[in-house]
Amino acid sequence: MAGSPQNETPSFYSVLPATVRYCKGLSAQEKLLYSEITALTNKKGYCWATNNYFANLYRLSKETVSRQISKLVELGFITVTTESDIKIIQELKAKNMDGFGIGDKKCAWCGVRTIVLHPHHYPTPKSKGGIETIDICPNCHSEFHCRLRHIKLNLTIKEFEELMQEYDRIYMTEQ
Repeated sequence: MAGSPQNETPSFYSVLPATVRYCKGLSAQEKLLYSEITALTNKKGYCWATNNYFANLYRLSKETVSRQISKLVELGFITVTTESDIKIIQELKAKNMDGFGIGDKKCAWCGVRTIVLHPHHYPTPKSKGGIETIDICPNCHSEFHCRLRHIKLNLTIKEFEELMQEYDRIYMTEQ
């Protein structure tokens, strides 16, 4: 899926502001996680990675990552926001890919024809006891889960500008 958040290459550098680096209330792993979040923060100013992504990267449980994210939120270093799943689904359906693609199966959301569909717990998420599923294409499934949560850095303007300069230096020189 070209251009998808998962295909974004992490920045070669990360940012670890002094306020985070010297915070006595954070473990070394939590500081490393913050640093990784800065490396994965995209031009829109948020990090797309899921707890599962971080858990696999650092060989931790998702629960441990969740506690570490919560600690960074509690101390004011990051903000976690969620997009309305209704809004995301409306945008996916608005793509109206009817007639495009190959295969004998059709995505319930965007309408693309495909040979592979993913069962997605909808309208009630599996984590909330949902058992009903719909079949959606891999692109819609991936986009839905990646857009649900954004991790935003609570940086000073100067820190954010430095991060964006680094982003431009790495990514804009590649084009």
